[in-house]
Amino acid sequence: MELLTLATLQHLPSAVLFVADLTEECGTSVADQAAIRTELSARFAGKPWLDVLSKRDVLGGVLADGAALSSAATRAGGSGGGSGEAGPAPLRCAVTRPAELAAALPGALAVSSLTEEGVPELKVRLAAGMLGKGGG
Repeated sequence: MELLTLATLQHLPSAVLFVADLTEECGTSVADQAAIRTELSARFAGKPWLDVLSKRDVLGGVLADGAALSSAATRAGGSGGGSGEAGPAPLRCAVTRPAELAAALPGALAVSSLTEEGVPELKVRLAAGMLGKGGG
């Protein structure tokens, strides 16, 4: 990561929109994406934060598996990360598979630029304050 950019963003009004690609077609493994999110969440703990899962149109099974894992963790008394305007919740488990990251981010918004599923809700969330609050 570009250290100067990160240092600058820590001191400017900003928000974090973390987009994860669970298909790994972006060239970054799910485990590496989880590690990047963990690093960014530590740096931007006080900033407004929204987790987004891209490529919703091809994630049906992964999202269902993630929901099942999340439900099982909740029944067992655990909780995962998530999205929140007060900053990100930390990931509470090791993440190596796409469904594990989906489960660790139960509040994440799944979107598809191809079918536009979830895009209207993303726009609403952004307009409702993600970018307006800015953090600082």
